[in-house]
Amino acid sequence: MDIIETARLQIRPDCHLGYHYSPYLPSVRPSNTHEKDLWYEFRKDMDTRNFSHWLYNGFQSKERPGDLGSLIGYRISQAYYNQALDKPQAIHDILNIQDVKQFLQVSQYGKASE
Repeated sequence: MDIIETARLQIRPDCHLGYHYSPYLPSVRPSNTHEKDLWYEFRKDMDTRNFSHWLYNGFQSKERPGDLGSLIGYRISQAYYNQALDKPQAIHDILNIQDVKQFLQVSQYGKASE
């Protein structure tokens, strides 16, 4: 399982309100301030099996909030939902992702910043 598949498993129902959830940190509104930089960094790591900068690092990360893979997963799902014409189907698709690479491509997340 690579990092993008693992991040998909991190998507929680409380993210539907636009809050980033981390079991180690209180829920906070995600900021767009560094999102482009995070996306570039995540893209380099997303096909690896090294999750250490993205998941399960809530107490270890000193320079930034932990578990940012959950935030990226949320943003990808948000982009998918926002571009979908059939919103109930989009929710079904998000909850039943089969091919994470295809889901990312269809979501068009990050395309504006490329």
